Amino acid sequence: MPDQPAHSRPQLTLSRDQLKLVWHIDFILLVACVLLAVLIFFGGSGAKDGGGALVLIGLGCFGMGAFLGFLFSTFGDEKQSFSPVFTAINGLLGGATLADLLKADQSFIVKSARALGQGAGLPADRYALIFAIAAACVPLGFFVAYFNRTLLLNPFQKKIDDTLGAAKTALLAISPVPDLDPEVPADPETAQLAKKILNRPGAGQEGSFDDLFNDGKAYYVLGRIDDALSTFQRCLAQRPGHPGSMLYQAAALIDLKNYLPAIDVLESLVNKPQAPIEAWKLLGYASLFYPGNRPEHADKLRRAIAASRAYLNLHPDDPGAQLNLACAYGQLGPANAEARAALRESLPPLAALPALKSRINDLTQPGDDFAAWTGDPEFSELFKKIAAP
Repeated sequence: MPDQPAHSRPQLTLSRDQLKLVWHIDFILLVACVLLAVLIFFGGSGAKDGGGALVLIGLGCFGMGAFLGFLFSTFGDEKQSFSPVFTAINGLLGGATLADLLKADQSFIVKSARALGQGAGLPADRYALIFAIAAACVPLGFFVAYFNRTLLLNPFQKKIDDTLGAAKTALLAISPVPDLDPEVPADPETAQLAKKILNRPGAGQEGSFDDLFNDGKAYYVLGRIDDALSTFQRCLAQRPGHPGSMLYQAAALIDLKNYLPAIDVLESLVNKPQAPIEAWKLLGYASLFYPGNRPEHADKLRRAIAASRAYLNLHPDDPGAQLNLACAYGQLGPANAEARAALRESLPPLAALPALKSRINDLTQPGDDFAAWTGDPEFSELFKKIAAP
Protein backbone atom coordinates (compact mmCIF):
# COMPACT_ATOMS: atom_id res chain seq x y z
CA MET A 1 0.00 0.00 0.00
CA PRO A 2 1.53 3.36 -0.95
CA ASP A 3 2.44 5.72 1.83
CA GLN A 4 -0.08 8.32 2.87
CA PRO A 5 0.41 11.58 0.94
CA ALA A 6 2.75 13.98 2.67
CA HIS A 7 0.14 16.73 2.84
CA SER A 8 -2.08 14.65 5.13
CA ARG A 9 0.61 13.12 7.33
CA PRO A 10 0.44 14.55 10.87
CA GLN A 11 3.44 16.54 12.06
CA LEU A 12 3.62 15.54 15.72
CA THR A 13 6.58 17.71 16.73
CA LEU A 14 7.13 20.59 19.13
CA SER A 15 8.99 23.76 18.31
CA ARG A 16 12.47 24.42 19.68
CA ASP A 17 11.13 27.11 22.02
CA GLN A 18 8.48 24.73 23.39
CA LEU A 19 11.06 22.03 24.08
CA LYS A 20 13.37 24.57 25.70
CA LEU A 21 10.60 25.78 27.99
CA VAL A 22 9.67 22.22 29.00
CA TRP A 23 13.30 21.38 29.72
CA HIS A 24 13.79 24.47 31.93
CA ILE A 25 10.62 23.78 33.91
CA ASP A 26 11.44 20.09 34.35
CA PHE A 27 15.01 20.91 35.44
CA ILE A 28 13.79 23.35 38.09
CA LEU A 29 11.18 20.88 39.35
CA LEU A 30 13.74 18.05 39.41
CA VAL A 31 16.15 20.11 41.48
CA ALA A 32 13.31 20.99 43.84
CA CYS A 33 12.38 17.31 44.18
CA VAL A 34 15.96 16.30 45.01
CA LEU A 35 16.43 19.12 47.53
CA LEU A 36 13.13 18.33 49.18
CA ALA A 37 13.95 14.61 49.44
CA VAL A 38 17.35 15.45 51.00
CA LEU A 39 15.78 17.86 53.50
CA ILE A 40 13.11 15.37 54.49
CA PHE A 41 15.60 12.52 54.90
CA PHE A 42 18.23 14.39 56.86
CA GLY A 43 15.62 16.32 58.84
CA GLY A 44 14.00 13.09 59.90
CA SER A 45 17.34 11.37 60.58
CA GLY A 46 18.67 14.29 62.64
CA ALA A 47 15.62 14.12 64.87
CA LYS A 48 15.94 10.32 64.99
CA ASP A 49 12.46 10.25 63.53
CA GLY A 50 13.04 7.88 60.62
CA GLY A 51 14.06 9.84 57.53
CA GLY A 52 13.36 6.91 55.17
CA ALA A 53 9.75 6.69 56.29
CA LEU A 54 9.35 10.43 55.89
CA VAL A 55 10.70 10.17 52.35
CA LEU A 56 8.05 7.55 51.61
CA ILE A 57 5.37 9.87 52.99
CA GLY A 58 6.77 12.62 50.79
CA LEU A 59 6.66 10.33 47.76
CA GLY A 60 3.05 9.48 48.52
CA CYS A 61 2.17 13.17 48.76
CA PHE A 62 4.11 13.84 45.57
CA GLY A 63 2.13 11.08 43.80
CA MET A 64 -1.15 12.52 45.06
CA GLY A 65 -0.18 15.94 43.73
CA ALA A 66 0.87 14.42 40.38
CA PHE A 67 -2.53 12.70 40.12
CA LEU A 68 -4.30 16.01 40.76
CA GLY A 69 -2.05 17.77 38.25
CA PHE A 70 -2.85 15.12 35.66
CA LEU A 71 -6.59 15.55 36.23
CA PHE A 72 -6.54 19.34 36.19
CA SER A 73 -4.54 19.41 32.94
CA THR A 74 -7.18 17.52 30.97
CA PHE A 75 -8.83 19.31 28.06
CA GLY A 76 -11.70 18.97 25.58
CA ASP A 77 -14.19 16.14 26.08
CA GLU A 78 -11.93 14.59 28.71
CA LYS A 79 -12.16 17.72 30.85
CA GLN A 80 -15.95 17.61 30.68
CA SER A 81 -15.90 13.97 31.78
CA PHE A 82 -13.85 14.84 34.86
CA SER A 83 -15.82 17.97 35.80
CA PRO A 84 -17.66 16.26 38.71
CA VAL A 85 -14.27 15.18 40.09
CA PHE A 86 -12.95 18.74 39.85
CA THR A 87 -15.99 20.03 41.76
CA ALA A 88 -15.48 17.48 44.53
CA ILE A 89 -11.74 18.19 44.80
CA ASN A 90 -12.25 21.96 44.85
CA GLY A 91 -14.81 21.57 47.61
CA LEU A 92 -12.52 19.28 49.58
CA LEU A 93 -9.54 21.60 49.26
CA GLY A 94 -11.66 24.61 50.14
CA GLY A 95 -14.42 24.82 52.69
CA ALA A 96 -14.50 21.15 53.65
CA THR A 97 -10.79 21.10 54.56
CA LEU A 98 -11.00 24.33 56.56
CA ALA A 99 -14.08 23.16 58.43
CA ASP A 100 -12.39 19.87 59.29
CA LEU A 101 -9.23 21.57 60.58
CA LEU A 102 -11.31 23.81 62.88
CA LYS A 103 -12.43 20.71 64.76
CA ALA A 104 -8.99 20.51 66.38
CA ASP A 105 -8.59 17.10 68.06
CA GLN A 106 -11.71 15.79 66.31
CA SER A 107 -10.34 16.69 62.88
CA PHE A 108 -10.07 13.75 60.50
CA ILE A 109 -7.09 15.39 58.79
CA VAL A 110 -5.24 15.90 62.09
CA LYS A 111 -5.93 12.32 63.15
CA SER A 112 -4.67 11.04 59.81
CA ALA A 113 -1.49 13.13 60.08
CA ARG A 114 -0.82 11.84 63.61
CA ALA A 115 -1.31 8.27 62.42
CA LEU A 116 1.17 8.81 59.59
CA GLY A 117 3.62 10.45 61.97
CA GLN A 118 3.45 7.58 64.43
CA GLY A 119 4.03 5.14 61.58
CA ALA A 120 7.14 7.13 60.65
CA GLY A 121 8.43 7.07 64.25
CA LEU A 122 7.44 10.66 65.06
CA PRO A 123 5.96 11.70 68.39
CA ALA A 124 2.20 12.23 68.29
CA ASP A 125 2.54 16.01 68.61
CA ARG A 126 4.82 16.26 65.59
CA TYR A 127 2.00 15.95 63.07
CA ALA A 128 2.83 19.48 61.89
CA LEU A 129 5.88 17.97 60.17
CA ILE A 130 3.53 15.78 58.14
CA PHE A 131 1.60 18.90 57.13
CA ALA A 132 4.85 20.55 56.08
CA ILE A 133 5.81 17.56 53.94
CA ALA A 134 2.37 17.45 52.35
CA ALA A 135 2.39 21.21 51.75
CA ALA A 136 5.72 20.90 49.91
CA CYS A 137 5.29 17.59 48.06
CA VAL A 138 1.68 17.80 46.87
CA PRO A 139 2.16 21.10 44.98
CA LEU A 140 5.49 19.88 43.61
CA GLY A 141 3.88 16.71 42.23
CA PHE A 142 0.99 18.78 40.93
CA PHE A 143 3.23 21.10 38.92
CA VAL A 144 5.39 18.28 37.54
CA ALA A 145 2.35 16.50 36.12
CA TYR A 146 0.46 19.65 35.17
CA PHE A 147 3.21 21.34 33.21
CA ASN A 148 4.42 18.20 31.46
CA ARG A 149 0.95 17.23 30.36
CA THR A 150 -0.01 20.77 29.38
CA LEU A 151 3.18 21.45 27.45
CA LEU A 152 4.01 17.97 26.11
CA LEU A 153 1.18 15.45 26.15
CA ASN A 154 -1.75 17.72 25.40
CA PRO A 155 -0.23 19.28 22.24
CA PHE A 156 0.52 15.78 20.92
CA GLN A 157 -2.95 14.57 21.82
CA LYS A 158 -4.57 17.57 20.17
CA LYS A 159 -2.67 16.99 16.95
CA ILE A 160 -3.60 13.31 17.01
CA ASP A 161 -7.25 14.19 17.65
CA ASP A 162 -7.21 16.79 14.88
CA THR A 163 -5.67 14.31 12.46
CA LEU A 164 -8.19 11.60 13.39
CA GLY A 165 -11.01 14.12 13.10
CA ALA A 166 -9.81 15.06 9.63
CA ALA A 167 -9.72 11.38 8.70
CA LYS A 168 -13.28 10.89 9.92
CA THR A 169 -14.46 13.95 8.03
CA ALA A 170 -12.75 12.77 4.86
CA LEU A 171 -14.23 9.28 5.18
CA LEU A 172 -17.71 10.66 5.80
CA ALA A 173 -17.31 12.77 2.68
CA ILE A 174 -17.12 9.60 0.59
CA SER A 175 -20.22 9.13 -1.55
CA PRO A 176 -22.92 7.49 0.58
CA VAL A 177 -23.63 4.97 -2.22
CA PRO A 178 -21.98 1.75 -1.00
CA ASP A 179 -19.97 -0.15 -3.59
CA LEU A 180 -21.78 -3.39 -4.34
CA ASP A 181 -18.56 -5.12 -5.35
CA PRO A 182 -16.52 -5.74 -2.18
CA GLU A 183 -13.69 -7.23 -4.25
CA VAL A 184 -12.91 -3.83 -5.77
CA PRO A 185 -10.32 -2.25 -3.45
CA ALA A 186 -10.65 1.31 -2.26
CA ASP A 187 -8.23 3.88 -3.56
CA PRO A 188 -5.02 4.02 -1.48
CA GLU A 189 -5.73 7.32 0.25
CA THR A 190 -9.24 6.27 1.30
CA ALA A 191 -7.87 2.95 2.56
CA GLN A 192 -5.28 4.81 4.64
CA LEU A 193 -7.99 6.98 6.19
CA ALA A 194 -10.05 3.88 6.99
CA LYS A 195 -7.09 2.15 8.66
CA LYS A 196 -6.35 5.25 10.71
CA ILE A 197 -9.92 5.35 12.02
CA LEU A 198 -9.81 1.67 12.99
CA ASN A 199 -6.67 2.23 15.10
CA ARG A 200 -8.76 3.63 17.95
CA PRO A 201 -9.22 1.35 20.99
CA GLY A 202 -12.51 -0.53 20.86
CA ALA A 203 -13.06 0.13 17.16
CA GLY A 204 -16.26 -1.49 15.96
CA GLN A 205 -17.14 -2.66 19.46
CA GLU A 206 -17.76 0.38 21.63
CA GLY A 207 -17.87 4.14 21.52
CA SER A 208 -20.26 6.89 20.58
CA PHE A 209 -22.66 6.53 17.69
CA ASP A 210 -20.47 8.70 15.46
CA ASP A 211 -17.41 6.59 16.32
CA LEU A 212 -19.19 3.36 15.47
CA PHE A 213 -20.66 4.77 12.27
CA ASN A 214 -17.18 5.81 11.11
CA ASP A 215 -15.82 2.41 12.12
CA GLY A 216 -18.51 0.68 10.08
CA LYS A 217 -17.75 2.76 6.99
CA ALA A 218 -14.04 2.10 7.47
CA TYR A 219 -14.61 -1.65 7.65
CA TYR A 220 -16.79 -1.46 4.55
CA VAL A 221 -14.22 0.55 2.61
CA LEU A 222 -11.57 -2.07 3.46
CA GLY A 223 -13.84 -4.93 2.35
CA ARG A 224 -14.27 -6.33 5.88
CA ILE A 225 -17.98 -6.85 5.31
CA ASP A 226 -18.74 -9.06 8.32
CA ASP A 227 -17.15 -6.52 10.66
CA ALA A 228 -19.00 -3.70 8.90
CA LEU A 229 -22.34 -5.47 9.29
CA SER A 230 -21.90 -6.13 13.01
CA THR A 231 -20.76 -2.53 13.55
CA PHE A 232 -23.77 -1.04 11.77
CA GLN A 233 -26.01 -3.30 13.81
CA ARG A 234 -24.45 -1.77 16.93
CA CYS A 235 -25.13 1.67 15.45
CA LEU A 236 -28.78 0.75 15.01
CA ALA A 237 -28.93 -0.56 18.58
CA GLN A 238 -27.90 2.92 19.74
CA ARG A 239 -30.02 4.82 17.23
CA PRO A 240 -32.80 2.64 15.76
CA GLY A 241 -33.92 3.58 12.27
CA HIS A 242 -30.85 5.66 11.44
CA PRO A 243 -30.99 5.93 7.60
CA GLY A 244 -27.25 5.84 6.92
CA SER A 245 -26.73 2.79 9.13
CA MET A 246 -29.66 1.00 7.52
CA LEU A 247 -28.31 1.78 4.05
CA TYR A 248 -24.90 0.28 4.84
CA GLN A 249 -26.46 -2.60 6.74
CA ALA A 250 -28.44 -3.50 3.61
CA ALA A 251 -25.37 -3.08 1.38
CA ALA A 252 -23.35 -5.41 3.65
CA LEU A 253 -26.15 -7.99 3.57
CA ILE A 254 -26.18 -7.80 -0.24
CA ASP A 255 -22.41 -8.25 -0.38
CA LEU A 256 -22.83 -11.33 1.82
CA LYS A 257 -25.59 -12.55 -0.55
CA ASN A 258 -28.24 -12.32 2.16
CA TYR A 259 -30.67 -10.75 -0.27
CA LEU A 260 -33.99 -11.34 1.48
CA PRO A 261 -32.94 -9.68 4.77
CA ALA A 262 -31.46 -6.84 2.70
CA ILE A 263 -34.77 -6.36 0.89
CA ASP A 264 -36.60 -6.19 4.22
CA VAL A 265 -34.19 -3.52 5.51
CA LEU A 266 -34.48 -1.48 2.31
CA GLU A 267 -38.27 -1.70 2.18
CA SER A 268 -38.35 -0.32 5.71
CA LEU A 269 -35.83 2.37 4.80
CA VAL A 270 -37.54 3.70 1.66
CA ASN A 271 -40.72 4.22 3.65
CA LYS A 272 -38.96 6.77 5.86
CA PRO A 273 -39.33 10.47 4.96
CA GLN A 274 -35.57 10.99 5.31
CA ALA A 275 -34.61 7.90 3.26
CA PRO A 276 -31.54 8.52 1.07
CA ILE A 277 -32.20 8.17 -2.64
CA GLU A 278 -29.45 5.54 -2.80
CA ALA A 279 -31.76 3.14 -0.94
CA TRP A 280 -33.93 2.93 -4.07
CA LYS A 281 -30.91 1.90 -6.16
CA LEU A 282 -30.00 -0.86 -3.71
CA LEU A 283 -33.60 -2.03 -3.54
CA GLY A 284 -33.72 -2.22 -7.33
CA TYR A 285 -30.60 -4.39 -7.24
CA ALA A 286 -31.46 -6.65 -4.29
CA SER A 287 -34.93 -7.41 -5.61
CA LEU A 288 -33.37 -9.01 -8.71
CA PHE A 289 -32.28 -11.90 -6.49
CA TYR A 290 -35.71 -12.75 -5.12
CA PRO A 291 -36.21 -16.52 -5.56
CA GLY A 292 -37.79 -17.24 -8.93
CA ASN A 293 -39.74 -20.22 -7.62
CA ARG A 294 -41.88 -18.11 -5.31
CA PRO A 295 -45.30 -16.96 -6.50
CA GLU A 296 -44.57 -13.31 -5.69
CA HIS A 297 -41.45 -13.28 -7.89
CA ALA A 298 -43.12 -11.23 -10.65
CA ASP A 299 -44.29 -8.69 -8.08
CA LYS A 300 -40.76 -8.35 -6.79
CA LEU A 301 -39.53 -7.72 -10.32
CA ARG A 302 -42.13 -4.95 -10.64
CA ARG A 303 -40.83 -3.58 -7.37
CA ALA A 304 -37.26 -3.68 -8.71
CA ILE A 305 -38.38 -1.76 -11.81
CA ALA A 306 -40.18 0.87 -9.75
CA ALA A 307 -37.23 1.25 -7.36
CA SER A 308 -34.70 1.64 -10.18
CA ARG A 309 -36.91 4.17 -11.95
CA ALA A 310 -37.31 6.17 -8.71
CA TYR A 311 -33.53 6.43 -8.46
CA LEU A 312 -33.05 7.18 -12.17
CA ASN A 313 -35.52 10.04 -11.94
CA LEU A 314 -32.84 11.92 -9.99
CA HIS A 315 -29.73 10.23 -11.44
CA PRO A 316 -30.67 9.40 -15.04
CA ASP A 317 -27.07 8.78 -16.17
CA ASP A 318 -26.15 6.16 -13.56
CA PRO A 319 -25.16 3.06 -15.61
CA GLY A 320 -25.44 0.73 -12.62
CA ALA A 321 -29.06 1.67 -12.01
CA GLN A 322 -29.76 1.50 -15.76
CA LEU A 323 -28.38 -2.06 -15.82
CA ASN A 324 -30.47 -3.00 -12.76
CA LEU A 325 -33.56 -1.81 -14.61
CA ALA A 326 -32.61 -3.76 -17.73
CA CYS A 327 -32.00 -6.90 -15.68
CA ALA A 328 -35.44 -6.66 -14.08
CA TYR A 329 -37.04 -6.44 -17.52
CA GLY A 330 -34.79 -9.26 -18.68
CA GLN A 331 -36.15 -11.56 -16.00
CA LEU A 332 -39.72 -10.83 -17.13
CA GLY A 333 -38.85 -12.62 -20.39
CA PRO A 334 -39.34 -12.05 -24.13
CA ALA A 335 -43.08 -12.78 -23.92
CA ASN A 336 -43.60 -9.58 -21.92
CA ALA A 337 -44.34 -6.71 -24.33
CA GLU A 338 -43.30 -4.03 -21.83
CA ALA A 339 -39.98 -5.76 -21.23
CA ARG A 340 -39.36 -6.10 -24.97
CA ALA A 341 -40.00 -2.41 -25.59
CA ALA A 342 -37.84 -1.35 -22.64
CA LEU A 343 -34.87 -3.52 -23.61
CA ARG A 344 -35.16 -2.53 -27.27
CA GLU A 345 -34.48 1.03 -26.12
CA SER A 346 -32.01 0.56 -23.26
CA LEU A 347 -29.92 -2.54 -23.95
CA PRO A 348 -27.96 -1.43 -27.09
CA PRO A 349 -26.56 1.78 -25.52
CA LEU A 350 -25.68 -0.12 -22.32
CA ALA A 351 -23.89 -2.83 -24.29
CA ALA A 352 -21.87 -0.11 -26.02
CA LEU A 353 -20.31 0.93 -22.73
CA PRO A 354 -16.95 -0.87 -22.30
CA ALA A 355 -17.47 -1.14 -18.55
CA LEU A 356 -20.78 -3.00 -18.99
CA LYS A 357 -20.18 -5.09 -22.11
CA SER A 358 -18.54 -8.03 -20.33
CA ARG A 359 -21.03 -7.83 -17.49
CA ILE A 360 -24.00 -8.05 -19.88
CA ASN A 361 -22.32 -10.98 -21.63
CA ASP A 362 -21.99 -12.77 -18.29
CA LEU A 363 -25.71 -12.24 -17.69
CA THR A 364 -26.58 -14.17 -20.86
CA GLN A 365 -25.46 -17.45 -19.29
CA PRO A 366 -28.10 -20.06 -18.37
CA GLY A 367 -30.10 -19.01 -15.35
CA ASP A 368 -29.07 -15.35 -15.58
CA ASP A 369 -31.12 -12.26 -16.41
CA PHE A 370 -30.77 -12.25 -20.21
CA ALA A 371 -30.47 -15.99 -20.85
CA ALA A 372 -34.01 -16.25 -22.27
CA TRP A 373 -33.30 -13.49 -24.78
CA THR A 374 -30.28 -15.01 -26.51
CA GLY A 375 -32.50 -17.09 -28.81
CA ASP A 376 -34.93 -14.29 -29.57
CA PRO A 377 -34.59 -13.16 -33.22
CA GLU A 378 -34.72 -9.47 -32.34
CA PHE A 379 -31.96 -9.66 -29.72
CA SER A 380 -29.82 -12.64 -30.78
CA GLU A 381 -27.58 -10.54 -33.06
CA LEU A 382 -27.04 -7.99 -30.31
CA PHE A 383 -25.94 -10.65 -27.85
CA LYS A 384 -23.62 -12.19 -30.45
CA LYS A 385 -21.92 -8.82 -30.84
CA ILE A 386 -21.64 -8.47 -27.11
CA ALA A 387 -20.04 -11.90 -26.84
CA ALA A 388 -17.54 -11.19 -29.62
CA PRO A 389 -14.01 -10.20 -28.45
